[in-house]
Amino acid sequence: MRIPKEIIYWDKLYWEKRSKFKEEIKKLNKLFNLKSDEGFVVFPPTFFSGHIDSDKIKYIMIGLNPSYSGKHNKKEIEYRKRERKKGELCDLKNIFSYFNEYGRPSYYWAFREILGGLEKKPINREEYFNFLNKCAINIDTFPFHSRNYKIDIANLSIPQIKKLMEFWGIAKSLILSSGADKIIMFGKPSYHLLLLDDEIGHDKLNKLYSFKKQGKNRMINIYEINFKKKKIYLIDNFIGGKSRLKGGDITKIINFFKNPNKHLKNV
Repeated sequence: MRIPKEIIYWDKLYWEKRSKFKEEIKKLNKLFNLKSDEGFVVFPPTFFSGHIDSDKIKYIMIGLNPSYSGKHNKKEIEYRKRERKKGELCDLKNIFSYFNEYGRPSYYWAFREILGGLEKKPINREEYFNFLNKCAINIDTFPFHSRNYKIDIANLSIPQIKKLMEFWGIAKSLILSSGADKIIMFGKPSYHLLLLDDEIGHDKLNKLYSFKKQGKNRMINIYEINFKKKKIYLIDNFIGGKSRLKGGDITKIINFFKNPNKHLKNV
């Protein structure tokens, strides 16, 4: 895979021209009207996690943007400094090894049951990050870590949307370059993101399956997006956080992926 030049630019900006990178982060926080205690931070941009250039990738997880935790990320930055000595972007390619050894973000744990359900047998907890290392990557729509800010796509201004879509374009180029079988997005913000995309929008956002969320009086919808010979699946509920999916919800998602034709009538 040829890494997009924009990723190389931002990567080098952080590692080689830190003062200029700090200025860019200040501009982003100003654009999104964020205070320093909630906004984007000076941290290596994370466009992807995992072996992006491997031909063995089966799954792509698409996130919105990475969160920042002072305690956890201080350890991570030391690891990334060491990994960069092995080669360009090695800190991103090998990040699952770091998570396996030093800290396991809840975001990735939330995927374990679903990915295990898509495999022939469940993924052992101890082997999970080794599995990700071999078979999965995560791509972030917006590569900058934020403290407390969650991008509210449905309520962004035009300049904010333009900036978001600029980086989503980079993420899409990574998606198109991968040979992964399953590309999965979660959350209502991701739904709004796809509606804003001129190449996708309403025309290519096809609802395949709906079911009632466990313990709640609301529906969860699964969409299929046909994007340049790629199929992206969107579940319009975030997999983690306060509104995270319950065990029954996850079982229904797994069953859908195993036999989608069986569920197509339930829309």
